[in-house]
Amino acid sequence: MSTYMILVHFHSALAVLTGLGFAARGVWRLGMGRAINNRALRIAPHVVDTLLLASGIVLMVQASLWPHLVAWFGLKLVLVVVYIVLGILAFRSRPGARAWVFFALALLAWIWILGVALGKSSLGWLA
Repeated sequence: MSTYMILVHFHSALAVLTGLGFAARGVWRLGMGRAINNRALRIAPHVVDTLLLASGIVLMVQASLWPHLVAWFGLKLVLVVVYIVLGILAFRSRPGARAWVFFALALLAWIWILGVALGKSSLGWLA
């Protein structure tokens, strides 16, 4: 297996891990109304997201995927920003219906990102 393919699998695993971690933290915080006090559990998402971003940048350069030239990739980057903003809104809102809506929309954005990345199409799972 080539170094590039190993990096693709590593990046993909991190993408799944970050979404599942976000979902778990959201249910913990919004569902139980408690902050996570364990230091390792508070730091881990930042480590995962940093590795995800770094591996994504390396893959983008290696594959010459430029967002202004490859439509699905540009959409994926826009959706990543939407996912981040919605996640911030979910976790900074007081627990309640509003926070749950932002949380659900962030999860839908993450699912759309996965569909776009796997299908290499702006239609994501619909393609």
